[in-house]
Amino acid sequence: MSAAGAIADGGPAAVVDEVGAMVSLPAAAARVCALADDPAATIAMFESVVLTDVALTARLLKLANSPAIGLSHKVGTVSRAVTVLGMRAVRDLALGVAAVHSFDRIPSSLMTMQDFWTHSMLSGLAARELALRAGRRVQAESAFVEGLMHAVGQLLLFRARPEQARTALLAWADDPDDAPLLEHERRVLGFTHCEVGAVLAQRWNLPSSLAACIEFYGEPARAGAYQAAAAQVAVADRLATLAQIESTDLGDVTPIPDAEWRMVGVDPACAAEVVVAARDGLAEVRGLLQ
Repeated sequence: MSAAGAIADGGPAAVVDEVGAMVSLPAAAARVCALADDPAATIAMFESVVLTDVALTARLLKLANSPAIGLSHKVGTVSRAVTVLGMRAVRDLALGVAAVHSFDRIPSSLMTMQDFWTHSMLSGLAARELALRAGRRVQAESAFVEGLMHAVGQLLLFRARPEQARTALLAWADDPDDAPLLEHERRVLGFTHCEVGAVLAQRWNLPSSLAACIEFYGEPARAGAYQAAAAQVAVADRLATLAQIESTDLGDVTPIPDAEWRMVGVDPACAAEVVVAARDGLAEVRGLLQ
């Protein structure tokens, strides 16, 4: 059973309960999520909801016009953004914008917010590039947000269980066998940051693909219908680390299983180009989201 389906166990749910008061999805972003799944929703309805949040509107339009998104024409209105990108893509971008600012109030002694979001943005950019290379252009904006938000459970864990999280991180860093972080978290805490993120995704009623990436990016084979998206984020997470350490050598990160590359549908030989593309897009996206 997934963590999202078993939130009453007192583990991941307790972490979300403890920190949840500090984190909330803005009302406009929550309503946008609901509208994107409503077959009766119109562009006018979508725009009217987004416009109730001035900051969200401004950041959304800046992001839609950024080179990272790659539109050929400038977008001046929310309705135009919806027309060009589609409701679900605009929903996903709105979620990404909202999430970055929703978590500003969660300080952590384990990682600075700048470091966390730098890695997250690089992951989003790498995931988007992988989606484009795999021929999934329609899903590219979703891939960006899935990469951006994949590790939100870590922020809650760092705040609610800092000592246990530190112990797991140190054990992971010192593990000669390169066992995944999730294994160390399960040993120390009894659950993982992915399971914490899954509970938050359920509480926020996030889109199914995004929720699956948050819950299963560490184990994409478990993501069911969303294996490709989860694997895309898993690969992007490692490539983002390479971008951070200014390397393009896959030998410098935890090995990426061949099965994950196959699920993504791209050749590992493109890794260096994806890393460079993510690194080149970082400054633009950081300026828009932070």
